[in-house]
Amino acid sequence: MDMQKDKSETEQDEMSLYDLWKIILGRKRIIFWIFLVSIISAGIISFAMPNIYRGEVGVRIQPKELISAEVGLRIQPKELISAKELFEIVGNLNRERIETIFPQSFDSIKSVKLTQIPGSGDKFKINVELSQKAYFGEAIKIFLKYLNDIPLIARAVEESREILRKRLEEIDLVMSKSQEDAEQLQKMMIKEKLNPVGFNPVHFNKMRSDLEVEKIILKQSMKNLTGIEIVTSPIIFLKPVRPKPLLYVITAGIISLIIGVISALFLNYWDSIKRLKN
Repeated sequence: MDMQKDKSETEQDEMSLYDLWKIILGRKRIIFWIFLVSIISAGIISFAMPNIYRGEVGVRIQPKELISAEVGLRIQPKELISAKELFEIVGNLNRERIETIFPQSFDSIKSVKLTQIPGSGDKFKINVELSQKAYFGEAIKIFLKYLNDIPLIARAVEESREILRKRLEEIDLVMSKSQEDAEQLQKMMIKEKLNPVGFNPVHFNKMRSDLEVEKIILKQSMKNLTGIEIVTSPIIFLKPVRPKPLLYVITAGIISLIIGVISALFLNYWDSIKRLKN
């Protein structure tokens, strides 16, 4: 008895699939035209859309401790924020904020995202999607300035700059005093009033040379000092990330087939109702 029941249900299922196939064949023109119009429309729209390119650059937040290995200088500025904290401050870069950051050419900038580099607490990537590849370099400069102008970062950088400035002043004082002392020694040696035991002109000149090198390094550090710096070369990909005509056409084709079948079933159901009324 159960076997007969299962057989009957199977036959009903097969009959239902067969009926569905007959409906599809009967409405194949409608399904075909929906499919054709959809893929043509998707192709036209995708090719009419402007190309959107993606570029990226790796950056890092300035280390908490600045070290100049050449001169053994160690500076401890105020602790800077982590990448996670920076993301929380920057928040979601929606169209309104993009317009504020890039007031001159916000139409070209489609999106800006910060992505933390796995395994790193202070390095992340800036991803920019834009319609004009030539503007990518300028966009990175503007966005970096925006990040460096964040008050917490700007204050820490200014404190580091002040420490460097004081160190330069100390070096200038040391060099000035040592020059005066050297001139006094030379005068006393000429007058034969002093035999400077232990005074070595070579060591003296080397000391002044080291201080000059340190001054150059400090001045360069002050010039380049920033809260967030670029650590990789900016890259802009040659192929556009959008639009993707093939993907759009395939997606439109699949959706149109589903809509076509549903439309065929609805029309068949509507015809059945009209026949019953007649």
